[in-house]
Amino acid sequence: MELYYNKLEQLQNDSDQLAAFSSNINTVVKAGPGSGKTTVLTLKIFKLLNEKIEPPRGLACITYSNEAAKEFTNRLSKMGYQKRNNVSLGTVHSFCISQIIMPFAHLFKDEFPLPIDIITESEKYKLFFKILEELGIDKWDVRFEQMESERSHSISGTSEVKIEKNHLAASVAIEYEKRLRELGKTDFIEIVKYSNLLVNREEYVRKCLEAKFPWVLIDEYQDFGKPLHELILSLLNRTTIKIFAVGDPDQSIYGFNGAHPSYFLELYDSKKVLPIDLNTNYRSNQDIIDVSSITLKIDDREYVAGSRFK
Repeated sequence: MELYYNKLEQLQNDSDQLAAFSSNINTVVKAGPGSGKTTVLTLKIFKLLNEKIEPPRGLACITYSNEAAKEFTNRLSKMGYQKRNNVSLGTVHSFCISQIIMPFAHLFKDEFPLPIDIITESEKYKLFFKILEELGIDKWDVRFEQMESERSHSISGTSEVKIEKNHLAASVAIEYEKRLRELGKTDFIEIVKYSNLLVNREEYVRKCLEAKFPWVLIDEYQDFGKPLHELILSLLNRTTIKIFAVGDPDQSIYGFNGAHPSYFLELYDSKKVLPIDLNTNYRSNQDIIDVSSITLKIDDREYVAGSRFK
């Protein structure tokens, strides 16, 4: 607990970090580089579990990678966190499998294959090129990444973000998903898409998640695609679950996989959330910050150096 209180004391010097940490409503944090967003998110989780959320309820923290999940787990352990039930800390795929598909998918007569059999990367590419050949499409006209992006963007929902459609890649995506079902296999995109379908369609699923998780926290929101975005919008609009999301639209690098900064910005601009900006960079000098802002053409966010001004 000593580390927690030391970090908490440091937090008092940054009013924006403190506001994000203290918020008890839906909150979206736009966090620039070196702004301490991981520290804020870790402290937030620790506070919720120790002061706000009584067992047997817990929370879910959704990360983009296994490495990020391990980092949060290690940081929490160093603060004195004791593992407890109904705490889901991991990737979006592990959350969807363990908290949505495994408990609920067998209750509904959908085409999603059970038990889950995830197609390998080599099998995915083999199937992709086979479809191109059978449809008479040159391999240079549609890339695998374009098909994956179309699969993510094609999901229906309430988001008003418009992404330009690649019609040829979309036709390949439709055939790919059809073949995937025929093989009795699934992949990570399908896992999130089907989880979103269950949450949107089934009140029972929403009620169960609501009872288990009063809070859902998401790290690096800008790196996720539309399937997770639609799932979060459904939780935000149709449950009492509180959302705490952190992201930086200027650092979105997974467009090839369907990620787009507009999804994060749509959530940030929602009237149902408290928007907070962390603009103090504790990692770089001011001259480096100024040069990077010019290079990246970021002129609407006033990044400033924190502890290193020279």
